[in-house]
Amino acid sequence: PKKRMDFDNKDNYLESAASEGVLSNDDLDKILTLYGQIDQPMRTLLELIGDLSVTLLQRSLDKEYCIFGGYAVLAHLVERFGDQFIPAWRGSHDLDIVGTKNVLHALESRYKIKASALNHNIRKSSLKVPGYDADEYKIDYLVRPISQQEEITVLGIPLKVMAPLPLIQSKLTAALTQEKHQLDVINLLGVLEHRNIPPHDIVQKMDPSERRKLYDIIQDGFDPHNRVSVGPTVTYARDLRSKLLN
Repeated sequence: PKKRMDFDNKDNYLESAASEGVLSNDDLDKILTLYGQIDQPMRTLLELIGDLSVTLLQRSLDKEYCIFGGYAVLAHLVERFGDQFIPAWRGSHDLDIVGTKNVLHALESRYKIKASALNHNIRKSSLKVPGYDADEYKIDYLVRPISQQEEITVLGIPLKVMAPLPLIQSKLTAALTQEKHQLDVINLLGVLEHRNIPPHDIVQKMDPSERRKLYDIIQDGFDPHNRVSVGPTVTYARDLRSKLLN
C-alpha cells in the first residue's frame, strides 16, 4: 500500500486543542473513532480539508478563502446534526475552494504541487494532491473575492465555508439536472429553516431566473419521506414555493 499522506498540521492542532483543554480527551477519541468509520475517498479528503484549514489559519490566510460545493454543504449539516452525521453523507471526490492567490500559493507550497489552469476565463485552477488509496485528490480552486464566509467546526477543526444562501445559488443550475445537487439544495433549505430564516428573505435575494429554478427544484426534488434528505418541513417548502411564484 502507498504511504499515508502526511496531515501533521491537522494532527498537531487536535493534539494541542486536547492538551490545552479546548477539546476534551473524550471528544478527541470520538473524532479519531469517527475518522475510522468514514469511507474512502471522503476520509482522506476530510483529513486534507482539516489540514489545509489549519495551515491557512497558521499563516493568517483564514479570511482569504472559503470552501464551497459539496463539502460546504456537509459542514452546514454537521453544524446542525453534529459530526456523527458525516458517515451517512453522500461523499464527494472533489474539493471546491474560492479565494485569493496567496491562499493558492500557500496550498501549492504546503502540498508540494503546482496548480494547472482549467479555464483562463474564470481563473479556475486544479490542484492534484497525491493520495494513497486513490491516486490523487482534486481541489478545484477559483481565484476571486470571497463573500459571506462562515466558520464551522468539523471534526475539531474550524473550517471557512460559504454561507447557505450563496451556496444554494451556486448549485441551482446543476440541481435542475443532477440529483446530488438537487438534494444539496433541499438539505440547505432545511438548514435555513432550522436557522429561522423566513422564506421571504430567501426570495428577496434571488433574481427571477434563480426563483424559477428553485421553484422547479422544490417541485421536483422535495420528498418529506426521503430519509436521506434532511430538508425543510412541508409547511416551509409550501410557503417558499408560493413566495417564489409572486
